[in-house]
Amino acid sequence: MKPSTPNPSSIYSIIPKRIIDDFINLTPQNQYITGGVILAGVLIVGVTKVLKNDYKKPPIVIATWRFGEVACKTTARLLIDDEDMSVAEAVETGIHKIELDDTIRSHVGFGGLPNAKGIMEHEAAMMDGRTLNVGAVVGLQSIGCPIKVARCLMRENDINILFGKGALDYALKQGFQKEMTISERASEDFDRWRSSYHGDEELNVLALLARDIVSSSNVSFTYHQKEFIPNTQESHDTLAVIAMGPNGDIVVGTSTSGSPFKSEGRVGDAPLVGSGFYADNNAGAAAASGDGEEIMKFCVSHTIVELMREGMHPSTACKKVISRIKEARIVRGQSIPLINVIAMDKYGRTGASSTISHSRPFVQPDATTNPHAFQYAVWEDGKCQIHETSDS
Repeated sequence: MKPSTPNPSSIYSIIPKRIIDDFINLTPQNQYITGGVILAGVLIVGVTKVLKNDYKKPPIVIATWRFGEVACKTTARLLIDDEDMSVAEAVETGIHKIELDDTIRSHVGFGGLPNAKGIMEHEAAMMDGRTLNVGAVVGLQSIGCPIKVARCLMRENDINILFGKGALDYALKQGFQKEMTISERASEDFDRWRSSYHGDEELNVLALLARDIVSSSNVSFTYHQKEFIPNTQESHDTLAVIAMGPNGDIVVGTSTSGSPFKSEGRVGDAPLVGSGFYADNNAGAAAASGDGEEIMKFCVSHTIVELMREGMHPSTACKKVISRIKEARIVRGQSIPLINVIAMDKYGRTGASSTISHSRPFVQPDATTNPHAFQYAVWEDGKCQIHETSDS
């Protein structure tokens, strides 16, 4: 049976008239063949468009530490509720929410502690896995939103890292305002420490703080090498957030005030690409938290990403790097540093590992905390959950 002739007037506005007229003048057999080719082409273009652009996957977010749950939830909700929200902006907003919170000793933003001279020096960084752009600030003073400054640098893609006065000058040029970034509690902690400090920089600074306040506080302390860390759930380290957006773009961000009462000018791993963080859409992203000096020695984050590039699951990649660090230290007769890592591969799978079971207990056990496990937050399948892991 001869196929019905299409009504040209109804489709001229979509397909050029010349093409329609040529199609009508074809024999019925050729119309079938040509129509099949066109249909196949439309299907191929449509499927490709869906796979590349229109298929919106739910966001996946992972963040260090239990307190990172707030940043994790904030980042995910922004990506869900605002389809125009970029992954970088969502990560920035999630991290900045923690930077503003001075009610916990998060070692992030207003929840941090100053350096040995009583000055707050912030470190923050961000990396875009799609472009590989990086932005980081080191020793940033008087600015309460270091992650926002880092993102500005990343977006401009001109300079990767700015330090000290250069970072402050840049922030002011971007319109950020100077402010007092040390909280009242941090000032009090510094004053207690300073009253006991005797000038020996090799002494553990928080040990001196502990000596004065432990008798009048419910906070307890545990000694490990050069640090005394308050053993409460609110005492943590670098906040790192990794997020994958609906289109598969991956961004990682970090923020910290660094080691409490650190030597002036000390730089940790958090703002150093490859050590404290790394992201590449073609492989995944990783971030670290813990003993920055040791994390640097192993280029932890970049190593994890490269293992994922080779097809390794994020959990396996994290554990492999932690195992490599332990072996290197043991061979040299050295103690195991506290290092925690999180990762996400290009498929959205997540993983983590830690040396915490071979290091000091980071928090005292209670109903929700395992002192020998590193806790981190993961948003997946529409909900946020706290996970814990160690290298055991």
